[in-house]
Amino acid sequence: MRKWFNESSAFLGSLTGVPGFFTPRVFAPWNIPGDPMAAISLYDTAPLQETLAGLVDFDLINSGAIRLSLGAVDVVSGNFNYFDNRDCTFSPKHVAASGALPPGFAPVEIDGRYYWDGGIVSNTPLQRILGGSELEADLCIFQVDLFSAKGVLPKDVFDVDAREKEIRFSSRTRLNTDQFRKLQSVRMAAKRLTEKLPPELKDDPDARLLEKIGNDCAVTMVHLIYRHAAYETGSKDYEFSRLSVEEHWKAGHDDVVETLNHPDWLDRTRPTNGIRIFDLAEQRLRGKKP
Repeated sequence: MRKWFNESSAFLGSLTGVPGFFTPRVFAPWNIPGDPMAAISLYDTAPLQETLAGLVDFDLINSGAIRLSLGAVDVVSGNFNYFDNRDCTFSPKHVAASGALPPGFAPVEIDGRYYWDGGIVSNTPLQRILGGSELEADLCIFQVDLFSAKGVLPKDVFDVDAREKEIRFSSRTRLNTDQFRKLQSVRMAAKRLTEKLPPELKDDPDARLLEKIGNDCAVTMVHLIYRHAAYETGSKDYEFSRLSVEEHWKAGHDDVVETLNHPDWLDRTRPTNGIRIFDLAEQRLRGKKP
């Protein structure tokens, strides 16, 4: 019954919209010349930008006290782009652009370019953090994924739709971390090697290059991955019933509490091989004892 409740809730939202988030577009040919976005999207997200303007302190974000990066895809070039408060002044448009998933939502125009949801390319921009040319210090990363790459074989058409979205929108975490581990092992080896060089080789161009890329920084990563309930279907990314939203909040809260109180986390040590990954909430779901 819960599957049908969720599907009914999602269907109702698709017809009437979600207050403070999006409203259905009225498809009338005479509206398109004045609003070309009406021809390429099903919903208007103007309410979302109004909500963001009322709830988010953009002055605080733009002060740079806390760094914020949001990913979006340039619709015309197809390139992935990051909006970063070190480089630009944030507004509700930047946040809306990072969540403008087609064909439901129209691309958002920023400085003459149009952007869709960054999830088309990568749902969690872990590569931006780990893929930099160099690290300056140890990092502790908490990665929150709304879709799990791991799953089970679907049993019906509802499951097929849900599983397809999980695979499509899940972060490529394993790929990114495997690549980082290999790269960081080279960086750490470069640092050790340059420290062993005799003085007459310190100014060698190759030695200077190795010294530049070498570091011994370590990364500790915590996975907080939402694993969907058996009754959730392919509509879970646009099903906003109060019941489902409160369940998602509780799932996130329980995962954080479990992780931060787990002995493995409390007794952690600095990684020696570049990176260490914790996925402690998954152990709870599997029935393992802490």
